[in-house]
Amino acid sequence: MLKRRILAGVVAASAAQLVPIVVQLLLVPVLIGHWGVAKYGLWLLLFTIPSYLAISDAGVGKAALSDLMVRIAKGDIAGTQRTFHSVIATVAGLVLVIAGVLLIGLFLVPDSALPSAGVTAAEVRLAVLLVTAYGAAALAHALLACGFQPAGHFATQAWSWAAASLFEGVAALSAAISGVDIVGLALTYLLCRSISFAGSAWIMQRLAPWATLTLAGANIADVRRLLAPATANLAVPLGNAVILQGTALALGLGAGPAAVPAFSVARTLARLSTQATWTVGRAVTPEFALAQAQGNSALGARLFGLIVVWGLVVGIPYSAAFFLLGDKVIGWWTHGTVVPGGLMLALMAVSILGSNLWNPVGDLLVVTNRQKVLSLSLLILSALGVATSYLLSPLIGSAAGALGLALVDAGMAMTLGLFVLHSIFTPRQLGGAIESLWRESQAMPRRLAQFGRRAP
Repeated sequence: MLKRRILAGVVAASAAQLVPIVVQLLLVPVLIGHWGVAKYGLWLLLFTIPSYLAISDAGVGKAALSDLMVRIAKGDIAGTQRTFHSVIATVAGLVLVIAGVLLIGLFLVPDSALPSAGVTAAEVRLAVLLVTAYGAAALAHALLACGFQPAGHFATQAWSWAAASLFEGVAALSAAISGVDIVGLALTYLLCRSISFAGSAWIMQRLAPWATLTLAGANIADVRRLLAPATANLAVPLGNAVILQGTALALGLGAGPAAVPAFSVARTLARLSTQATWTVGRAVTPEFALAQAQGNSALGARLFGLIVVWGLVVGIPYSAAFFLLGDKVIGWWTHGTVVPGGLMLALMAVSILGSNLWNPVGDLLVVTNRQKVLSLSLLILSALGVATSYLLSPLIGSAAGALGLALVDAGMAMTLGLFVLHSIFTPRQLGGAIESLWRESQAMPRRLAQFGRRAP
């Protein structure tokens, strides 16, 4: 049953990761072709807003997910519902405050301070308003995980996200091909995500009847109980937003908007392997949380070992291929508009391997409320990475962004590896788990051959 749930989760998570990637791969040449590099760079800058707005959940969602799984395992349905309602109330209030501050600041900024790239200041402000609303809708959609996953429906949640991404992706591609401007594309994203949220919420409430979208059971005591892990969790999305989106902003400020597309395109291609690693990691995470809640350290070590092995199996060959072939693939993809240099390719290859290890491992730490070292390390390294990108961008251009990513990903992989071996699993436990996984992988061809001989 466990293997079946994980396999179903891997398939669904693969779809949830693959659909946005395919959409992004298709959108890049279309938007560059219709808008030009400068205007596309402005769109990338505007679309950093949803990532920062996602910080509005203040880590409450992930902290609550761990608490909800423990309560479900104990059969505490009433407590589960109270926690769920408390999460909705807390996040809704935070979204209103942060979005309000963002929008007030936007309309106080003079027109001359806004980026243009052939777009009027009024259009920039309207696009920001729409993208901010889209970010709020996407955050609400993501929080449905607090209903799906504790009820044992991770795969359904992942499929619903994949369907939403496909819906808005097809609509965005159609809008882009038809020649819409930045405001029209932002409106397309907002409408599609709002419809997808409504559909996913309807499905969730039928699979998890206790997960009603009301504030009836909201309890300030539950919110306070979750604040300690939630505060630590806040640093994780903040750090990710700083390094992934903040780097783009740093390049735009240091070298101009035209430097952003080269970094963004290379980063998108580089992160494909991380997405592949996450397909397994996100399916394993709920099972790991349950194993830790039940005190099953042997199963926990085995699942942890699975994540590490999968990260290496995917990361090592992909980083090598990216370094050797990345310039040719990106040049073909963008019709020669963007061709990265050798320095960017080498730095991105380092980032790929580190990212494949620390990102899924970080999810396992967060879901078991062991995220303090993760949070502190990510914040420090992310700030260092963005500062490096900004300071060196006038000298080495877009490659400065790749250097910032490499510093963060390599540093996080080393830091979390040392923490896990010191505080969670012994080297002997992890070694035994990895050895067991290796034996099973070697036996797989023999099992497949036996299955083939039995088949008619």
